[in-house]
Amino acid sequence: MISEIATFIASMNSVDDSYVGYSGTNPVEIESAIRSFDRPPDEAFILERTNGRVAALLGFDINPLESDAEVWGPFAEQEQWQEIARALWEKGRKGALGSIKKVNFFFGSNNRNGIEFALGLGAKKLSENSILVLNATQNRCSYENRLPCLSVENKNAFVDLHDSLFPSAYLSGTEIFDLADENNKIFVLESDRELAGYIFVEVKPLHRESTIHFFGVAEQFRGQGFGQQLLSSGVSFILGFSQIHEITLCVESQNRKAIRLYERIGFTERQRCMHFVLQT
Repeated sequence: MISEIATFIASMNSVDDSYVGYSGTNPVEIESAIRSFDRPPDEAFILERTNGRVAALLGFDINPLESDAEVWGPFAEQEQWQEIARALWEKGRKGALGSIKKVNFFFGSNNRNGIEFALGLGAKKLSENSILVLNATQNRCSYENRLPCLSVENKNAFVDLHDSLFPSAYLSGTEIFDLADENNKIFVLESDRELAGYIFVEVKPLHRESTIHFFGVAEQFRGQGFGQQLLSSGVSFILGFSQIHEITLCVESQNRKAIRLYERIGFTERQRCMHFVLQT
């Protein structure tokens, strides 16, 4: 079942006017992501079949701790798209969503059906985002210099910097420090023995996933190229894992300064997506 779902999503997501964020276009990586869901596929996905094959589906990646969900879809290849999507949604609302309070949709800017669907449910547009991608095969040997990892002696300075830069983040500085291990790295850059910036990256080799969670530079050290050094160090670590074939990240499209920084080290824009939020 998982393989069938992953193949269908990959096919639908390879077309601009049906693109949905979160899910990607590589069947192997999609299947790996589905296996990491909080719920099994038969509970997380609702399928519609035509002549025995999947013709439409809707999925929910649920975070029970936060009472929210990321919506995978709706995907449908038939006519009467809105009617099919609504029917899938009603089944999901009564089943998989349960007591979930917030639902996130992430539609490609050319996915007019999806955008119309979200708005029809009463969802509010939160932001427009650029999906940036770096191909690991082409760039694996390009990043060799890696900054040092955060030391225990710098813990307090790191916690203060992170919590000041991201006061409402999903991870505090202390929580990040406690997560550090062989697959979760905090690389730091110092200037005059003072912590100037850091980057926190995570790699999940078994799931072929990587994440650049946070990186930032203290205000007094900005404009000196430190951000590019930090980002290059984080990318170097990620590309050290042969299981990672590409790095993707999401940036608000209006943040041109950040996008230019990512582009300088090899990222290119693959999609622009609209983020909608529905309070259920």
